[in-house]
Amino acid sequence: VHAAHEQAEVSVTGMQSLLAQLWPEIKETLKTKVQEAVIPAIRKTVSGRKRLFSTLRIDCTNPEKDVMFEAFDLGKEPPCVVHAVVMPMKHKKSTGQEEKSVTLEIGIKFDQAVDIALKCGVRIHISHLLFHGNVNIQFRPFVPEVPIAGAVHTFFLDVPQITYRFDK
Repeated sequence: VHAAHEQAEVSVTGMQSLLAQLWPEIKETLKTKVQEAVIPAIRKTVSGRKRLFSTLRIDCTNPEKDVMFEAFDLGKEPPCVVHAVVMPMKHKKSTGQEEKSVTLEIGIKFDQAVDIALKCGVRIHISHLLFHGNVNIQFRPFVPEVPIAGAVHTFFLDVPQITYRFDK
């Protein structure tokens, strides 16, 4: 993979405005994705450790019923856009052909009060969340018809910094 052209800075103000418009839908999507990924993993962990939970006197005898989010609210304000860069790329496919793509890297910082409560025999509540990282949105492959990109991939190239505060 190599850059086809120089990367170009994108207006942080414009990206912040776009993020603000999309924030309600992004929050719902994140809620769904976390629900789909986290709850089954916790249920599986709890199921395998019922004896430990019993010893700790934590009532979680039926993980399918007892493990759930009681709240998942990321707040009204979207993350702050720290930087935004467009990076045109060229990739060599396994066939040897060259494929073009464009990656939009958006540096984001989310630092605010949240209401995330997980019930798992006990109630675990996160009241503040700090998230700082670069989300990459890649448009690839290009196709000669609408919508131009065959797929949109979203990923973090590097692990983002995440810290949180627990509350009662």
